[in-house]
Amino acid sequence: MQNFKSYFTKKVLTAIVAVGAVIILLLYVFVYMDYSEKTWELERSNRQLRNSLSDLKVYYDNMDKYQEEMDAVVEEVDKILVQYPADTKPEDVIMLAVQLQENADISISAINMQDNAMVYAVPQQIVAGAGIEGLEHEIDFMQKSATYVNITDYDNLKECVEQIYASDNRIGISSITYIKGEEVGTLEGSINLRFYNASGTGKEYVYPDIDEYLSGTDDIFY
Repeated sequence: MQNFKSYFTKKVLTAIVAVGAVIILLLYVFVYMDYSEKTWELERSNRQLRNSLSDLKVYYDNMDKYQEEMDAVVEEVDKILVQYPADTKPEDVIMLAVQLQENADISISAINMQDNAMVYAVPQQIVAGAGIEGLEHEIDFMQKSATYVNITDYDNLKECVEQIYASDNRIGISSITYIKGEEVGTLEGSINLRFYNASGTGKEYVYPDIDEYLSGTDDIFY
């Protein structure tokens, strides 16, 4: 009987120890590990917040500097865009030819021009993201190619080049091609130009000042 009692006591003790071990294991797995994981996530979140706060502090400390840099960028953008008209039309090409002939000894016999072609586009998302007042839409940089077939001489050719670059329009010279003319000292050839413009800048196109054409009689038989 004593042996049985001792055996039963050991059995119960062993069971209690086993149950206790299971409880401790469950507590470790479901409580301690969960708590440790949450603690690690909290520490990681705190580290991220500290890094964010550190970055924000840098931004805040340098806010005046950043504002000055932004103002400088906006000013530079304005300087660039102000050089580009809102559009380039045939009237602009023709009136430049008129001005060249008025101010230099050059005879233009033909003008060849092409439609506006896309050079570069700034997407609306980028324009809007810049936050520059007055710029909200896509900005399209375009070019219109034109060729002036003409007869001139060397000195007047230089005068024409100066006038082209002094124009209010944004104009580039893509090529100049000449050969000696039939008369001594003359040059025969062409000047190839590119007229640049930009749409989406808020500007409105302004037609060049063209004097009214005075026509003759509508019917030459009366």
